[in-house]
Amino acid sequence: VLVRVRGHDPAAVDAAIVPLIATRLGVLPVTEADARMGAAIRAKYYHRSTAPLSLADCLVLGGCGVRQARVATADAPMAWAAHREGIEVVSLPTKQGTRPR
Repeated sequence: VLVRVRGHDPAAVDAAIVPLIATRLGVLPVTEADARMGAAIRAKYYHRSTAPLSLADCLVLGGCGVRQARVATADAPMAWAAHREGIEVVSLPTKQGTRPR
């Protein structure tokens, strides 16, 4: 989004993100269990117009479900599916200042 939508330089984005990943954010491998749970979430909740969950959203939710971790998102359909799966949601503000429930 920073590069494609907002037009930021890819190298500048990497320069800002890499230190966060190295010092504060953990990167976890995607396991078969994550993928299977993500596929089940996609099959259960995806709808093109009412619940437009991307494959990436579903994979993240699958990983959170497998690891019993919470998810931080500003995306309402993702938050809705997470709640339905019993995954704790940290609601982030959208650019309009609203937060998903």
